[in-house]
Amino acid sequence: MRTMGRKLRVLFLVLSMVIVSSYGWGYELKWGTAPAGGLWPVIGTAMLETVTSKNPGITGNILPGPGGHNFLGIQKGSYNIAFATTDASYFAWEGKEIYEGKPLRNFRHVGTFFPHPFQWVVWADSGIKTIPDLKGKRITYGARGSGSELNVRKVLELYGLLDKVRFEYLSFTDAGNQMKDRQLDGLLAHFPLPHATVMELANSRPIRLLQIPEDRIQAMLAWNQGLEKFTVPPGAYKGITEPVPGYAYHMHLIAAQDVPEDVVYRITKSIAENLPHYEKVSKAMAGIKVKDMGRKNKIPFHPGALKYYQEVKVQ
Repeated sequence: MRTMGRKLRVLFLVLSMVIVSSYGWGYELKWGTAPAGGLWPVIGTAMLETVTSKNPGITGNILPGPGGHNFLGIQKGSYNIAFATTDASYFAWEGKEIYEGKPLRNFRHVGTFFPHPFQWVVWADSGIKTIPDLKGKRITYGARGSGSELNVRKVLELYGLLDKVRFEYLSFTDAGNQMKDRQLDGLLAHFPLPHATVMELANSRPIRLLQIPEDRIQAMLAWNQGLEKFTVPPGAYKGITEPVPGYAYHMHLIAAQDVPEDVVYRITKSIAENLPHYEKVSKAMAGIKVKDMGRKNKIPFHPGALKYYQEVKVQ
């Protein structure tokens, strides 16, 4: 009887190990997002709830982070999964710009989500009709270290304006208030569509979104392969009646390269099969399909994500 009991216990242990291996039980996700109050923590919370409810044993927490450069948290071990932006990820992977000579290669691509298009907002009656008209003006791209910083500075550099504007480092809430008080001439940033601050400005008085011409768009795409052409459509905000050409980077999900393949596969599958749910969480997620999630970029896919996309034939 004792021998039989020991055999049963061993069999139970073996079966338990198989279940743990198969379902990712016991794996804790440390999910890097952005500072509290923004869009990314809300979307991350919804996605984590999906993943943990569909995969018993996978647990985790949403953690604040710097946003677009969350691969730094993966580098330090603070996160094992995180949102980032394709432009910042490209520079880190290639070791360019602020990562010059110091490439980071310990993260992998999991899925692509919504764009953050070029949206440079001025008042319609300001007399600022083109980017060169910003000369001598007070502008902001957000707080220091904003995800828009490198891109805004590069565009201004292309126009020879980098040292001819007055930068203010403001939260987007403060930027909106200073725009209303006419203490700020332009909010130059890259937001998901639609963005609450821009909506509030457009609803208070007529705005203009500055356009970037084709030659400057191409210069930006050559500078950073994490960018792509994007046109803000008419009707995106009150009073915007014409398409506004420009470019965008995307928010994407990344994972540490050592996260088990099965865990990333289950994360990818759970999110992909529940995309309509996230539209209820944020308008930025509206219309995203599995084929969008599975788009390639310059960062290699994590094997677990690639396995799922190959199964559903989007890779």
